[in-house]
Amino acid sequence: MGHVDPEAELTIVVGSKAKGLTLDTALTAVLGFTIGNDVSARDLQKADELWISAKSQDTFTPVGPWIVTGPDGGTRAIGIRHNGTELRAASSADLGWGVEEILVYVTSFMTLHPGDLVLTGFPAECARLVPGDTVTCRVEGIGELTNPVVAVA
Repeated sequence: MGHVDPEAELTIVVGSKAKGLTLDTALTAVLGFTIGNDVSARDLQKADELWISAKSQDTFTPVGPWIVTGPDGGTRAIGIRHNGTELRAASSADLGWGVEEILVYVTSFMTLHPGDLVLTGFPAECARLVPGDTVTCRVEGIGELTNPVVAVA
């Protein structure tokens, strides 16, 4: 598939139907948070200005393994361990938009439903993945999501 990177992301788990949220109401739609690995095929990303093919391949975007309930995304350290090596971490404070701002934007043009997931972006260092690797995505206060990297035919 070419150049593929993991992206550890704070992931919003929607708890109630939401449309037209405001900064004051955004967190009312949140059930909690989990970890998302927004796996990205960089070669495809260059060729697809919407990034759909780069972010939507079979087996991409594992999430979990649990949900931390409550509406406070807070400021959390986010990072990746690639084959046992810790990569440079960052913070959710380094994201371009906060949780509330993301929810306001998304619900300005679409309705969110219970169980929907909204990934918030990746501010830290990543490393190119190849079959045989193991990648662990970490979000402070939520835990770790570990996945093996395998070639898919």
